[in-house]
Amino acid sequence: MTSLVTLECTVFFGMLKKDWDGPTPYFQQQAANAGVNLIPMHASRIYPMYYKARIHCRAHGIYILPMGGQLNESILSVAGEVSSLPPHLLKGTLVCVVATGTMFSGLLFGLREVNKVIGVYIGMTSKEILGTSKADPGNIVKKRIEGLLPDGFNPVDFEIKLGDRQYYDEDNYPCPFSCDKWYDRKAWRWLCEHIDELDKPVLFWNIG
Repeated sequence: MTSLVTLECTVFFGMLKKDWDGPTPYFQQQAANAGVNLIPMHASRIYPMYYKARIHCRAHGIYILPMGGQLNESILSVAGEVSSLPPHLLKGTLVCVVATGTMFSGLLFGLREVNKVIGVYIGMTSKEILGTSKADPGNIVKKRIEGLLPDGFNPVDFEIKLGDRQYYDEDNYPCPFSCDKWYDRKAWRWLCEHIDELDKPVLFWNIG
């Protein structure tokens, strides 16, 4: 990507203490070969690392892309994209993969007229979500997503379906466009297997 644009690209990446004196990791070296400015960081939890990177960016006039974690800027960015779609695409059902719930929350926040939004959850297994609880795992994930939305916001009608495959299960289901086999292709499989049950038109929200 950096070879296609004139902007300077900076990438932060975490390294364990034992690796600091060793060679640059393969993928980071590939990025450096493409002209990317690399900034190593002491490995820790993702949120502290992100905030440290953001402080550096602000001090040096660098725009930092929103992180995919549970941040308001990520939710608002997705909301802005979906709210710009032509209305005729939103008269039926929108299907999207769900893991942390951030992207899905952004869709809910940006939608106003779609009949139904379905999230296909591929995060943890039902047992990991529930523990010894007898509650519906779909409802537990749904409550998590509602917790990411602004207080007092009433989203459009949405459901959470549990995918047949979890995150670490590879899925090579046929797909006519670029679709990650570890992530949203599992939601694409679910859509194809349930297409006759969904209100039309059906819109698939794909991350690529």
